[in-house]
Amino acid sequence: MQIEIISEDVYKMLEKENSYMNFQQTVAWAKVKASTGWKPHYFACRYNDNTYTWLVLEKIYMKVFKVFYSQKGLAIDYENEDLVKEVYWYMKDWIRKEKGTMLIIDPNITIEPNVFKQIGIVPIRQIVPNAKDVGVNCYYVKGLKSNYKEVYEGFGKRNKGSIKKSKRYVWNVEILERNEIERFYEILQHTAERSRFSIRSIEYFRKIYDVFKEKVIFIVLILDVEKSIEQLKLSIENHTKKLSYIKSENKRIELIGQIKQCEKEIERLSAMECYVDVCSAMYILDKPKELIHVFGGNVKEYMDFEGQFYLHDYMMRYAANEGYTTYNFYGCENNGVFLEKIAYMKEGFCGKYVKTIGDYLLVNSKWKTKWFYRCRCIYLWIRKYI
Repeated sequence: MQIEIISEDVYKMLEKENSYMNFQQTVAWAKVKASTGWKPHYFACRYNDNTYTWLVLEKIYMKVFKVFYSQKGLAIDYENEDLVKEVYWYMKDWIRKEKGTMLIIDPNITIEPNVFKQIGIVPIRQIVPNAKDVGVNCYYVKGLKSNYKEVYEGFGKRNKGSIKKSKRYVWNVEILERNEIERFYEILQHTAERSRFSIRSIEYFRKIYDVFKEKVIFIVLILDVEKSIEQLKLSIENHTKKLSYIKSENKRIELIGQIKQCEKEIERLSAMECYVDVCSAMYILDKPKELIHVFGGNVKEYMDFEGQFYLHDYMMRYAANEGYTTYNFYGCENNGVFLEKIAYMKEGFCGKYVKTIGDYLLVNSKWKTKWFYRCRCIYLWIRKYI
């Protein structure tokens, strides 16, 4: 087994060979994190004709705590205990030589390897009670098929109803250029403010656009008001024709209700602008053949048009047609009112939860690690209330 530190250029070539790679272990992601002060270190391991590569980020806090973090790493085969031991013993020695406080990992795996305790890798809460994981460790994913009709049939009844409702209107899905990212960001800000979560600066998202290039998609979903009104008028006309020959009283009552609903919606749309940005999203085209909905937002005033359902349905159709096997809704933790609503919506697509093991620590200095988290907690409290 040969483990070594490699250059960015070599890593970029080798990362394509690693079947355990994900977008947060790439050179592109290292460049995104570098914009927020993280320094990248690139590693490679050759073992039994396999090549593994992993990214470790470094940041110094308060001039005292040198913290290393491998986001969704290390990108290795965790079922191979010999490999795990060798790699982490190497990393432990490297952290000590670099005088680091600790290495934070949140591997892309669902079960803790048996060898973690032997190496000295422990859950974050074992050292720092009540500490929260840094990254996302709960996903909601939907398996896709090339025949999208089968995928749609697998959705829950309520989501099918919401998708059907969204198709009463006329939508435009617009892929944004770099100079248009503000439109995506405004909607994300709108969502963050009402739901009380923090987001990165707009420059962070511009950096993502720059480094991921063809693998990132920024989207805004636009409601075409004038064409939607025309479509609703056509629906009223069709419903009215049906009334002339339908004899069932229950069916007639249902059609009359639909006509009145269309009339109300026409009245509402008539007071709006010609085009309205309803929701936005950022997608990463990841390996192996996974489309990830990384960030998304909605304008609250227009959520009852069900644009969020339309966009998910549209993007799943796109992913299936392009040969992607998985649609990943990304973060989906059920730990708050806002997130419960999101989880409820996503569950209606009838995918499955995937919960990874979360944050683990490979500690070099135990007392520094404890003091780092105490200082961080105080800093976050001050930032929140002052």
